[in-house]
Amino acid sequence: MLDSLSVASYVGHPYADVGSGAGFPAVPLGIALSVPITVIESNAKKAQFLDSLFAPLALDGHVVHDRAERAAHRTDLRERFRAVTCRALGPIATVAELTVPLLALGGAAVLQRGAMEPTERASLQDAALILGARVEQEVRLEGARRIVILRKERQTPDRFPRRIGVPHKRPLCT
Repeated sequence: MLDSLSVASYVGHPYADVGSGAGFPAVPLGIALSVPITVIESNAKKAQFLDSLFAPLALDGHVVHDRAERAAHRTDLRERFRAVTCRALGPIATVAELTVPLLALGGAAVLQRGAMEPTERASLQDAALILGARVEQEVRLEGARRIVILRKERQTPDRFPRRIGVPHKRPLCT
């Protein structure tokens, strides 16, 4: 819970979380910030579980049961959000490709990460430029934990994210 709330000051409305799994950080943020949440989850059981939380926890928003690669091409989701979070979904360049297309201009991808090697940081900077964003900030937390903020500066090219599975198999700029 505390790890989820560590990103609260970087999250605005409208807000989405990609690869929500058990609901972290989306559910704690939805409760703490009283903002509607859109959770994007590809696993049917996890999406159903997340959907079952909305009424009992008085959460506003909805669950999108779809792959992030496909969801980011939907007109009702693409370039719509002021903030998108993602936690533990893969290499950071992959996470950038799955989150930045969902951001409105000026929006922030708020990425929770562990330690980053210099090569991973360089690939993120290059990938962000391709996707229409820039690495704005890296906030170090206790231990190796960190929050990486990407700020969207221009429209993401229509070809991103690439087809299902491609961002994981062939991350940008690696």
